[in-house]
Amino acid sequence: MKMFVFHGKAPNFGDDLNRWLWPKLLPDFFDDDGSTLFLGIGSIIYDNHPQHAKKIVFGAGYAGYTALPKIDNTWEFRFLRGKKTAEILGLPDELAVGDSGILIRLVEMPDYEKKYDVSFMPHFESAQYGSWPEICDRLGINLIDPRWDVDRVLEHMLSSRLVVSEAMHGIIIADALRVPWQAIRPLDPNHHAKWLDWASVLDVDI
Repeated sequence: MKMFVFHGKAPNFGDDLNRWLWPKLLPDFFDDDGSTLFLGIGSIIYDNHPQHAKKIVFGAGYAGYTALPKIDNTWEFRFLRGKKTAEILGLPDELAVGDSGILIRLVEMPDYEKKYDVSFMPHFESAQYGSWPEICDRLGINLIDPRWDVDRVLEHMLSSRLVVSEAMHGIIIADALRVPWQAIRPLDPNHHAKWLDWASVLDVDI
């Protein structure tokens, strides 16, 4: 079974969580056999996965980044990120459990000292533009760059008293690790749907 991970123009904390989390929870489980795909963390329910490959959905969501996939017997849904995904795909609400990133709760994390009153994480696309280090430094806010490796992001997150994030997985993981958070509306409206999908399971009006 091959783990499917989205590759963008830059590294991204949310997508990179897959390679960090699943080997810890499922050691020696994955290989490069693309005849079965594991769709874990991310908006990765696409219509362009290999037609004949088995697709096992384990907490992924649909965000409209591609056309709707044709749901046939090559799809196996263990659980979905949110109620919006279930509705769009015509699947039962009971499958909407939450983003599988919350399983980070099963990983023992270091106990970091709270060094930052406020940390800000932009979306990985926004991080490529603007002068975020200079702006955050001027405002006395700690910057968490979503392009950093996962361990560094988690260290800064767990060292924060509040995480403010435009990146959805900045909020999902902060929430899972019980770090207070404040969400920021994504600059790109194409990213709004996935936030509403995640929030729908928690009955949060975001």
